[in-house]
This record gives sequence, C-alpha cells and structure tokens, in this order.
Amino acid sequence: MKYSTFQDILCADACLVLIVTGIICAALRWFHMCRPYNMEEDYFYPARKEVALTYLILSLIQIPYFLAPSDDAVIKYIGLAGILYYPMCFSALFGIYFGDQRLDKFKNRYYITGTLSVIVAVLLIIIFGKGYWITDNWGYLKYIFSAISVLPTMHLFNKMRWLRRKIENYHFQNYSDNSDFPYRFAEKILSLPLFCILIMWVIFLSGNGIVKMVADLLISILEVIFLIMILHPQRVLQADTAHSDDLMSVTQDSTEKPDETAKYESYIFDEEAKRQVLDIILRRFKEQHLQKKDILAEVDKGRMASASRFIASVGYYNLINMFRLEYARQYSEANPITKQSAVAEASCFASASSFSKAKKSVPYIDPLLVKNVHYKHQGI
Repeated sequence: MKYSTFQDILCADACLVLIVTGIICAALRWFHMCRPYNMEEDYFYPARKEVALTYLILSLIQIPYFLAPSDDAVIKYIGLAGILYYPMCFSALFGIYFGDQRLDKFKNRYYITGTLSVIVAVLLIIIFGKGYWITDNWGYLKYIFSAISVLPTMHLFNKMRWLRRKIENYHFQNYSDNSDFPYRFAEKILSLPLFCILIMWVIFLSGNGIVKMVADLLISILEVIFLIMILHPQRVLQADTAHSDDLMSVTQDSTEKPDETAKYESYIFDEEAKRQVLDIILRRFKEQHLQKKDILAEVDKGRMASASRFIASVGYYNLINMFRLEYARQYSEANPITKQSAVAEASCFASASSFSKAKKSVPYIDPLLVKNVHYKHQGI
C-alpha cells in the first residue's frame, strides 16, 4: 500500500468508503429481517442472500484499487469490472425477485460464471505482476472487453423489458385509474441499474482517478438508499376480505402470465358471473380508486374464478373506464359547453389527466357492456 500523491489518498479514502459501506449493507441485508415478515422469508425476502452477496462481492472487487489507486492497470480493471458486474447482478436479482428462475437457472449460471471469470482473470494478471500487459495492449483490449460487456447488458435490458411489461399488465388488470398504479418502487428499481452502468462506463472510458473517486461516493450513497428501500419488504399480502384466499388465487391466475394467456387462451366464463360483475361495476364505477379485488369481493364465492376470467378477457382498466367514458360521453352531450376538467370530475376520474389517459388507452367501448349506463340531468 503506497500513495505517492494527495490525490491518491483521496481516491483511496473514497474507495474505502465504498468498501466499508458495501460490507455493512451486506451484513444488514443478510442478518436483518423485519418482523413478522421473517416468518415467511421465502415470500417477503426472495433475493435477500443474493443482494447481500452482491454488496459483498462489489466491495471485494474494489480492494485492489484501494491498495494501488495510481496503478493504471488497476483502474482499467476497475472500469471493466464495473461494466461487466453491474449488468450481470441486476439481471440476476430482477429475475430472482420478480420471477421464477428455475427455468432460467442455466442461463443465469452462464452469465454469472462467465462474467466473474473474466473479472478474476484480469485481476490475476495484475496480482502476478503482469499488469503492464493490460496497459500496453489496452488499445484493442478495450474493444474486446466492451464487446464482452454487451452480452450481460443485453440480458439485463431484456429482463427490464420483461419486468416493465409484467408491471404494466398487472396494473391494467387490477387498477381502474392510472394514478393508483404502484409505479414508484418499480420505476426506482428500473432506473437504478441504468444510472449505475452509466457511471461505470464513464470510469471505463476515462480511466480517471477523480471520476472514480466521485463515482465511489455516489455509489456508496446509492447502496445505502437501495438498502433502505428493500429492508422493509415490498411484497404485501392483501387479505382483508371474507374470502381473501380465493381473491388472491383468482387475481394471481389472471396476472401471472399476461402475455401468453391473454393472446393464446380463450377465456371461459359463465353469463351469471359476467352479469354480477357488470352489475357491481354499474353501481360502483364512480368510485375513483376502485380495484379489481373490490369487485371480486362482491361476487358469489363459487363464481369468483369465472368472474376474474371475464374481467381479464376485457382488461380491468378497460372495463371500468368503459363505464366512465360512456358516462362522460352522455354528460358531454347533455352539457356541451362544459370543460373537460368538469367532465372528468363528473365522471369520477381522479383527474383530467386520468380522463385523457383513459380516452387514449381504452381501445373500444362495447355498447353491450355499458348499455345500462345512463346520465340523468339534474334538472330532469
């Protein structure tokens, strides 16, 4: 350990902050679980150990730079480790937390093993005193490592697209107003890897110690923020109805595989279940924050699965907003000079933007489904 300049000391200190922060976060994530969620660890904390290992390995990767921040080969190693490690980790964590990875286990092992092998190989070259070979041949090695990083990065982007589709489908199958969509946590999670990867590419391309120092402090802050976000489980069991188990099962059936089931399977439901759903919606569509579970809670217990299939065949968001849009149409015809904001309020949209979003998103209003929607003028 030798620091020749004051800049080296600053860079080493920033790197030490990152290392210590990662180790502390790893320990907290590994050992801490909130009560009573610790009784159902596999459900509420599906990626707990993997996240802890991610923190720990990231800290271990930084140790060579802490020991030799002025070594040109080491900072090049840090840059390539970043553009390989972050895409690989986020891709694996997204899959573990948000989906069943048993069918994707081989592919994950391939990406994880391959990525870590490249990082370890470069590190061993430096440890055995051959770091000059990296710096001397960096002109073409840079392009080779950039090409290698494309594989885990493309895998991550595919995972992110899959996750975004899954989230959007869940929202449209369970919420009637876009302002109710629980996007906040997902958006933060989806934006985090992009920001981290961008930082790593800046380090990789610049090879600048000051850039690395600033990045280490930023990543340390992000690690703490991310830990705070995930310490409390983001999964919530909604079991507040008389037959909550049935509600959960039929809701999951209609949202687990949205792309496949919606496109290729025919929805089978009985007319009585359909009638009950439409009657409930007719009575309650003016409730701004009406959710799918609220509708199913009023359906006869023996018809809940059939009712859920009917809702899924139309799309819950589409179905509720057909009623609201039909009411808005009739209201506008009866009050032609009324502003759109007033029409939205009268039709019980949460806002004018929600009204506008519904008009763009609902592809078609089925007259048979909304035939009982009638606007009555106050003067009549």
